Amino acid sequence: MSETLAGEIENARLLALKSYRIVDSLPEAEYDRITRLAAYIFKKPVALISFVDRDNVFIKSQYGIQVEHTLREESICKLIVEESSLIIIEDTTRDTRTASLSNVLGGAKIRFYAGTPLISPDGKVLGSLSVMDFVPGTLNEEEKQALEDLAFEVVAHLEVRKKNLELKDLITKHEEISTMFNNSAELQCITDRNGIILVVNKAVENLLGYTPQEGEGRPIWDFFPEEDKMSLLPVFSQGLSAGKKNFEVEVRIRSKDGTLKWMGWSLAVKNNKWYANGRDITERKTAEEQLLLVSLVASKTINGVAISNSEGKIKWVNDALEKLTGYTLEDFKNTRPGDLLAGEGTDRVLLEAARRQASECKPSNIELLSYKKDGSPIWLSISNTPTFNKDGSLDQQVEIINDISERKLAEAELIKTREEALQLSKAKETFLSVMSHEIRTPLNAVIGMSHILMDDNPTESQKENLKILGFSAQNLLKLINDILDFTKIETGHMVLESANVNLKELVSQTLNSLQFKTADRPVALRSEIDHRIPTFVKGDNIRLYQILMNLLGNAVKFTEEGEVKLKLDLLQETKQSVKVRFEVSDTGIGIEPEKIDYIFDSYTQANSDTTRKYGGTGLGLAITKSLVSLHNSDMVVESEIGKGSKFSFIIDFALSEGSSAAVENKTMEQLSASILIVDDNEINRILASKVLSKWGVKVDFAENGKVAVDKVQQSVFDLVLMDLHMPVMNGMEATRTIRSLGREYSKLPIVALTASLFAHELETINECGMDGYVMKPFIPGELYAKIKSLLTNR
Repeated sequence: MSETLAGEIENARLLALKSYRIVDSLPEAEYDRITRLAAYIFKKPVALISFVDRDNVFIKSQYGIQVEHTLREESICKLIVEESSLIIIEDTTRDTRTASLSNVLGGAKIRFYAGTPLISPDGKVLGSLSVMDFVPGTLNEEEKQALEDLAFEVVAHLEVRKKNLELKDLITKHEEISTMFNNSAELQCITDRNGIILVVNKAVENLLGYTPQEGEGRPIWDFFPEEDKMSLLPVFSQGLSAGKKNFEVEVRIRSKDGTLKWMGWSLAVKNNKWYANGRDITERKTAEEQLLLVSLVASKTINGVAISNSEGKIKWVNDALEKLTGYTLEDFKNTRPGDLLAGEGTDRVLLEAARRQASECKPSNIELLSYKKDGSPIWLSISNTPTFNKDGSLDQQVEIINDISERKLAEAELIKTREEALQLSKAKETFLSVMSHEIRTPLNAVIGMSHILMDDNPTESQKENLKILGFSAQNLLKLINDILDFTKIETGHMVLESANVNLKELVSQTLNSLQFKTADRPVALRSEIDHRIPTFVKGDNIRLYQILMNLLGNAVKFTEEGEVKLKLDLLQETKQSVKVRFEVSDTGIGIEPEKIDYIFDSYTQANSDTTRKYGGTGLGLAITKSLVSLHNSDMVVESEIGKGSKFSFIIDFALSEGSSAAVENKTMEQLSASILIVDDNEINRILASKVLSKWGVKVDFAENGKVAVDKVQQSVFDLVLMDLHMPVMNGMEATRTIRSLGREYSKLPIVALTASLFAHELETINECGMDGYVMKPFIPGELYAKIKSLLTNR
């Protein structure tokens, strides 16, 4: 067979497979029943229903193995497509077609394979139904027939599924057309060749007052006045005789209440039917008729009216316009509209645009700051409408002019109110930033000192007290973080970092952080990580940790015995990204179905006694759901009362180009460095000094940014830890000043050591030239990793 013919056959097969819309579809029970039945009938541990795409094999249903996709070239299933017949391989290691495949050499280590093709009614091989074993085997003749019978059942399900999908598409298309037809603002109808209305849309109710049922089955001529009908018949008769298929007419039509409306009709003739589209043009017709009387009416109206000639020069204004502007008719005559009224604040570009519209015989409507004869400002709404003579030529223009000063004043007040609201939002953000800084600063000292004291060989009784102190401080920090993070999310100030993250290490650290919570009860903390997940991805380590800690912490909190498990699965991998599914499951108290959505509400928990019994702010899951949403994902919850809960979400990570020094560092070796600590809080300076001194760092201090600028010029430092919020000169101003001192200062690492970080602050940190940040209260290991990374890369 030639390559061209083979390619055409394969393309036809792929096209047939695509028509079933089965590849990458969700699990379906009927297929799972067949694989279970196959495994049972043939007494084999593995059964698969597979569909072969161009490069991949999609596993629709599986029994005894967990896999969703595999490469076509690495799959035994490809042989089914190539040979289009039942294939039995008693020992895959001895068959040249399979001996080198990965699932034979390693992985699942398949030894026995029996598969039969899934063939569509038009003879295309879509995939296979197969059973497998981990030891060599065979099938007898009855079993071979049974396998082919089951394959026939799979194809039968496929055909029913395909027809159901096609029917659903047809219904959807019909519904969409019907929706578009019935939701049109214009009247649309279809009549037979004699004008009997076959169908009419719902717009007939709004336009004419009839229901569609009242119109259908009646001649359309019943709704036209006799004189209009008589004038139309010759137009249609002559047009049809000349072979004309499309008509544009304007005619009156009688509404249900007896009134006449002008309708503009677009009609087309096709297949002995008339397709009509009608627009209500009553207002335009009325305006045209009334425009003939405008000179009579305008003189009495309270609105200003000006009439210009074909050259655009004013020839008449009414009394109202004279009173409105202070100018007389004699002042206006032979001037262009706007000449007298324009002044310093007038938008002349807008005025010229309106004049161009008028010169092109187009209507315009503008709002213009103008000036009265006495020089006082006035806002005017100016509506210009050209009128035409019988031969369709530019004979005059009519301008309707209204005073809209009060409305413009109200709009100005509205703008002022909006600006005040923005300023209030800014003030709120500033307040939150300051409060975050002020609250976390003393906590930084408490938590930091507890770390230092634990490292100073305390006695056993002191250790117990320090653990209580640290635990209480961490709980207080969590409560404060929940409130501040929730507010950040609500105000749109939460941002995600993009840095190297070791997911496996993150899982380990998270579980280790929770081990003490399960020490007093029979609850096992477990993790299961797909080995295919890359070591490093790009993400926000802090927010991922926060999500997992909240979910796992909740799971531990509500599980008295059994298991809490964190599972990571690789769903998809490309050259640029990986899609990872996170799942936290427990064997705890469970959630009532009607309260699953409720648990994500702010300040609420599933039951009224939960806070009293288990503690918490009621913000954890609300924050977690919002953080998951920031990752462009959704939280999925499954739960059963008394049996446990399962929370899952999927995140698409960009692949990391390599590990960072901060992630790779495992031990805190001595650092030979000189570091300047800039902080207005003396306790923070002492705390940082104590921590850094343990690493062999030489430390100097500055109590504000101005002092820091002076010190970096007087002494040589390897790195600067810079607080953001300080008197005299803040951290951002100090960093900008240091960077401007000269080339030798452009490489000096400057790290923000801050108790708060909002979106605008993160942008400012990057803009002013800082090399990153560490949050207070800091974890010594994280601070060490950041410093080590910057010193190594310098």
